[in-house]
Amino acid sequence: MAVSLRLDKDLEKELQRSAAEEGLTKSQMLRQCLIEYLQRKKSNHLAWELGKDLFGKAGSGRRDLAANHKRIFREKLDARKRRR
Repeated sequence: MAVSLRLDKDLEKELQRSAAEEGLTKSQMLRQCLIEYLQRKKSNHLAWELGKDLFGKAGSGRRDLAANHKRIFREKLDARKRRR
């Protein structure tokens, strides 16, 4: 199956340069990039997916640190000031 693709001049120049550096044709480079993209998308190995069972379970035991980090930081500062 053939696919046509239109690129702007700058992108085509970058593609040509990158392909030449790798010793590939532009078609080979695009094919390789598309295969890698589709494999990453298919495998769904995002950082969140790989570590979601670990996030929020260390140290404080609080699971809201990322979502409420500003409020938590202010609370810690206020508590520190009260101790002085």
